[in-house]
Amino acid sequence: LHVADNKIVLWVSVIQFLISLPQGGIIGIILVYLSDSRNINDNRESSIINAIFLVSMGTSGIICTGIILPILKRRFSDLIIAEIGIYGSILSQLIFASFYYIPEIPIIVAGGLLYFSVGISNAAIFAILTKYLSAKEQGQGFGIVQSYRAITTIIAPFAFAVGYRNAKKIDYPSLPFVASALIISSALIFTRCALKQQMKRQLIENDGSGYRKKSTIDIRDGEQDVEYDDDYGTSLTAMKMGNGGIDTSMAPAIDTSNNDT
Repeated sequence: LHVADNKIVLWVSVIQFLISLPQGGIIGIILVYLSDSRNINDNRESSIINAIFLVSMGTSGIICTGIILPILKRRFSDLIIAEIGIYGSILSQLIFASFYYIPEIPIIVAGGLLYFSVGISNAAIFAILTKYLSAKEQGQGFGIVQSYRAITTIIAPFAFAVGYRNAKKIDYPSLPFVASALIISSALIFTRCALKQQMKRQLIENDGSGYRKKSTIDIRDGEQDVEYDDDYGTSLTAMKMGNGGIDTSMAPAIDTSNNDT
């Protein structure tokens, strides 16, 4: 399996690269940036500011992946969850960019609490990759994606360090955070356009009869009507079980338009 052999792997790799690049670069400059923005020269005060950010960032990891992600998984598809996580990452970068102009503690806390929104998007994107690769392909597929992420650890620290130094020379030290938000925004474009379209295309290729964007199936069990709706092309077949429950599984769409029941 090569990156060009499966377009899902290709677009996931590109998206992960664009998300990981700014994350890997910002973490190397943010502590210095926070101290510079408040004109801190005292090591003790600088340590307090850094501790506030690190605690906020750690709390973000617990909240985003431990609490918010399970809630989102019950309500939304993986693609929508990925988009939500990316939006959170963009907002985090813009909040930190504003810290230079509003150097207040709540800004650090807000940006830190949103910092690990990337964990939400990563979990959802990897879930998509798992669904669209066979058991034999998953090892290589995840390896390709991780190699793209590893490239960012080589590029990002140096690039953002140099960028921050030059941004300070032009009296615009928040510029790396604005650039970071723009890079992550490009990942959102690839998610909403390229990855979404490839997921639809691959579903159609896997089933000659095609899939509808919205699958609606009515099941009459007494007075109960059940409707299943997936926003991104996944069709669901609903079957009545002996105990009156509903069992759903991946299946081609069932056309009920000419069914009187």
